[in-house]
Amino acid sequence: MAPRRPLATSEQTIRSSAPEFPDARVVETYLAQLAYEAGLSPATRVSYRTDLRNLSLWLQQSNKRLITCERKDIERFVHEVGEWLAPASLSRMLSSFRGFFKWRVQEGYSDKSPVEDFQGPRFARSLPDCLHVEQVNTLLAAASGKEPRQLRDLTMIEIAYSCGLRVSELLKLRESSINFRNRTVRLIGKGGKHRIVPFGKCAERALREWLKSGRLRIAGVTKEGKPVSLPKEAEDYIFLNRRGKPMTRDGFT
Repeated sequence: MAPRRPLATSEQTIRSSAPEFPDARVVETYLAQLAYEAGLSPATRVSYRTDLRNLSLWLQQSNKRLITCERKDIERFVHEVGEWLAPASLSRMLSSFRGFFKWRVQEGYSDKSPVEDFQGPRFARSLPDCLHVEQVNTLLAAASGKEPRQLRDLTMIEIAYSCGLRVSELLKLRESSINFRNRTVRLIGKGGKHRIVPFGKCAERALREWLKSGRLRIAGVTKEGKPVSLPKEAEDYIFLNRRGKPMTRDGFT
């Protein structure tokens, strides 16, 4: 038997313009429809594509396709990768499969999903790690100062800690989402879901100072001492990099 192809990681993106696996076009059709209807985030889309690519390549070795595979094929695949894949990763992969095969039925490719009532692995859920008060104070002390980048970093820590934000939520914050009167922020989280979260007085103080004294000067000042004009991409994003553009996850880390 030919050796199995290695599974791709979720960081590896697949270009639809040059399919590298048999079912690439049908997968891209499914993902495009899902992104339109459910507001799928780019990161989730990459993960789903990677999971379906791995299954497609595995099926290819038995001359089978995603459109026609059966439950026994999925069971064999899960049994094989389950020997080394973490239960949480396997559970997430099965979630990707459920969505695709449900779509396969809706589009008339088959009468029944091969993963209907399919039981995934059971694993103990652990609480996420969190910073202790001393660790937060250390971060705040490291970001103290009046330079634009220090004001920005301090504000990011205060807001993230006060509101319990994900990095993606923090970086997407806009001035129009802040309500200083009620001391709340309107967020768009996973799946495009909206929620309103309160923030504390320390976060408010840091945010006001950053917007008043730091944000306009983050890209530097001219010889006359005036702030360098921010690029159009800045719009009303709250947190900007040293070029005056919206911060990215890479810039955050």
